[in-house]
Amino acid sequence: MGYRKYYFFATLFYFIAVVSHIIYSYLSTKQAMEKQIDILLQNSVYIAPLVLTDTFHNRHMMEFPISPYEDMDNILKLSKQAKALKVNYIYTVIQEDDKIVFTSSSATDEELATKQNYTRFGDVYDDAPPVIWEVFSSQKPSYAEHKDKRGTFRSFYITRISPDGTRYVVGADIDLNYIEEQLHQNIFNSLRDMFFYISILIPFFLVYRSNMKRIKNDLEDVIKQRTNELEIKQKAMFQQAKMASMGEMIGNIAHQWRQPLTVISATAGSLKFQDELGILQKDALHKGLDGIDKSVHYLSETIDNFRNFFTPNKQKETKNIAELFDMIEIVFGNSLENANIEVIKNIEDFQLN
Repeated sequence: MGYRKYYFFATLFYFIAVVSHIIYSYLSTKQAMEKQIDILLQNSVYIAPLVLTDTFHNRHMMEFPISPYEDMDNILKLSKQAKALKVNYIYTVIQEDDKIVFTSSSATDEELATKQNYTRFGDVYDDAPPVIWEVFSSQKPSYAEHKDKRGTFRSFYITRISPDGTRYVVGADIDLNYIEEQLHQNIFNSLRDMFFYISILIPFFLVYRSNMKRIKNDLEDVIKQRTNELEIKQKAMFQQAKMASMGEMIGNIAHQWRQPLTVISATAGSLKFQDELGILQKDALHKGLDGIDKSVHYLSETIDNFRNFFTPNKQKETKNIAELFDMIEIVFGNSLENANIEVIKNIEDFQLN
């Protein structure tokens, strides 16, 4: 579970980094394209007056229109320049009363091929953007984004004055859809690169995961082996401790039994000796047998005390504290004596559950 969490955060970080890169790339590309487009638009509007004759725009040009042949020649010249500069349209307009009128305009390849919908000399620009009126008024170059019947464009406009003082505006348009297409292509390229790098990382990730799984299995095997070894050692140590405890217990039993066995042996020997001499009296026999019986009872009680002391499951009962200390002394007295430990009992006797 811990590794999955790390994988999740690593993957999340990777995608955040990729998305941030795509956004940054999109914005930087858009900014760079806008600068490049603005330069193209500037070059386009400055080249238009060089294509047309100096006297083309004059005060009486609308009273004496140019011939269709001359108009088509201007269309072809401007179209050639627009195609070379990679803009959609280059055109000139004048202000005629309350109208904006085309004096020249380029055409697209499609318009030239179909010979339809291209702009001719004298056509009224009925959906002209307000910025053209502002340029006529302020005579300052201006950029604008606008939409008309030909499409949605980013445009640049400048004013020019013919030798006879006629003011006209030169404009150039680039389709904004072209910009969006380029930006979308940039996003597509970034996503393609992202998936390409992911596809490269997948084999390394699979190898790394397989290696980590192998290391995990090896560690689990080592831990299992060490655990088994520890269990074996613990069982051996437990067995050794058990044997040591049993040896100590047997030593304590032997110590406790030594005196009563000596008494039994001595009493039995004395009674036998007296009987052989014929001097054994009944009172002496009874006294000796009572002593043997007492000693045997003591031996039996000692065994019961040891057995009860080492029994793991015992029921609760009420005992005098003095009796418990007596039992401890019986069981461990030999060990305490061998360790030079003197037990001094000064006990206020009371019952203990």
